[in-house]
Amino acid sequence: MDASIPSVIAAYESRIAALERDKLAVAEKLAHGIQPRASFDDTLRTALAFLANPWSLWASGNLEARRAVLKLAFLGRLEYARNEGLRTPNLALRSRS
Repeated sequence: MDASIPSVIAAYESRIAALERDKLAVAEKLAHGIQPRASFDDTLRTALAFLANPWSLWASGNLEARRAVLKLAFLGRLEYARNEGLRTPNLALRSRS
């Protein structure tokens, strides 16, 4: 780009220098390679164990695990009517018929 104002030229040069530094940092990360935290087999085994018995996670009392179970079991938020109690939820898993 053409610029004749020294402050604009300096801003362009500083931005280009910052982008070059970022480019070098990304290239270095790619050269070293990023290793996954766990192998695919370990991750799959954990997911299948979770899906096989969600009650054990619910009974553990862990709040994050309970939220995950609710997200898997229901399509939306559980609705509550003041005079009637909990409404019929939309289940995520439907029976095949």
